[in-house]
Amino acid sequence: MLIHMNKLLWIVVAALAMLIIIGCVLSVPQNASPVHNNSGPVFWENTTVQKSLHEMSGEEIAAEFIRHNTNLSGYSATVHTIGGTGYEDEEYLFFTERPDRFRAEYIRSEIHGNGTIVVANRTFVWQYHPGTRTAKPDLIDDPRNTFFAWRDYPAIAARILENFPAVRNGTENRNGSTAIILEATVDGIPTQYYPSPFSRTRIWIDEDTLMMTRMELIGDYNETELAVDLTDFRVDPRLPDAMFDFVPPDGTEVSPAIADLLAPLNTSSMRPAKERFGRDLLLPAYLPEGYSFRYCLHYRDRDGRDSLVYSNGSGDLVFTQALKKDNASFAAPAGPETAIPVCNRTGTSWTESGTHHLRWNCGNSTCELAGTIANAEIARIAGSVEAPELINFAPDAIADPELIAAIALHDPSAQKMADSGGEIIGVGMSIKRGAKNSPGGIFPALVIRYNGLIVDVMVDPDAQKPVGRTIQVPNGAVVRDTGNQTVIEYDEKILFIFDPMEGTG
Repeated sequence: MLIHMNKLLWIVVAALAMLIIIGCVLSVPQNASPVHNNSGPVFWENTTVQKSLHEMSGEEIAAEFIRHNTNLSGYSATVHTIGGTGYEDEEYLFFTERPDRFRAEYIRSEIHGNGTIVVANRTFVWQYHPGTRTAKPDLIDDPRNTFFAWRDYPAIAARILENFPAVRNGTENRNGSTAIILEATVDGIPTQYYPSPFSRTRIWIDEDTLMMTRMELIGDYNETELAVDLTDFRVDPRLPDAMFDFVPPDGTEVSPAIADLLAPLNTSSMRPAKERFGRDLLLPAYLPEGYSFRYCLHYRDRDGRDSLVYSNGSGDLVFTQALKKDNASFAAPAGPETAIPVCNRTGTSWTESGTHHLRWNCGNSTCELAGTIANAEIARIAGSVEAPELINFAPDAIADPELIAAIALHDPSAQKMADSGGEIIGVGMSIKRGAKNSPGGIFPALVIRYNGLIVDVMVDPDAQKPVGRTIQVPNGAVVRDTGNQTVIEYDEKILFIFDPMEGTG
């Protein structure tokens, strides 16, 4: 009887277990399909499975690294570089708040000197030498083109991996952590990444932090052109503004002086103003009798001012335009102010030391007129201010600027740029370098701004045909000649493709 009861008990237990299993199975949605990971447990399709770097292909790891770098607003690290020359053997502490605040504190550097501090703070790049208590400031025209464009190595690595496919090339233990090694074959000479040619790159990606810990640029003969090691990473650190808003310590000799560095350039042409403001440049269409343009003061502060000085031989009239609205970098009015209408807007008029001033906002700019002529004339000039159609930068040499522009547009590239949104800046004189079958000289030229390029399309007025071009490219641009084409690239984008021979026959 006892044996029979034991059998019955086991049957009941087994039946209950079967019911539990069936209940669990029935509780699962019937359209669900299991997803397996490498460790064995089964997850259902609404469960996210995060792969480790070890499970990813080289391209997948590269994509993760690029994404991480894009989201990285700042970091600090110790950087050690070794290259083909002694100048590239450096060690420094590097701090950045992207996109335009950087600081490097050199532990060891032959080119900069041990202890040197280099700081970029949107307006200036400072080099400070504590040993000699000297400092050198330089103005920043474009943060992407500063000294630091070659020091943010994770950003350089990301740009390379965006353009060239990567494969996995093993792993390595670095600083107590495992790094996946990616390798990419580079096609051509990408001078926007590094000033010397290289054929391959190896990049070490830390599997825990997704930070780059090493990069090697390798030449055609398997020689290492540059090796970069990064250690002691801190990601998105909270850095005080004082690290980047550099103030030279007391007793520092600053050369050149900030006042000299920011002093305006005195030019005999309006061209610097036109290149700064582009289509937004404004000029007086009316001038009192006897007044004509004399020179331009091109200021180099961040507000971007240009003052055009007109004179009648006994007095000056100054028209100033600034990039920013609402007074920009102008001094505050020093006399009683009067509101007067200017171009359907309200301007401010005042008199200071015998000079009448009128200031108003126009579009995205602030404008000001100043002169000793009557207030009514100042107001009339202000009411005539407009965007000019074509500027003659060389009125003494070019009598018919419209003819020069028409001839220049016979150049197919010039016409293509103009038709594709290029801006015709004006006409001026340009220097053509001589070649074997083409003599050089000074020619009138149509100036076109297109896609970051400034192109002088030179013409021969007597033969009434284009005779050549000079092209101003952004710092860091790559120019590739392929025989019948000249390709200009910047930041991995093609700006324009020229045919060197077209339009010059």
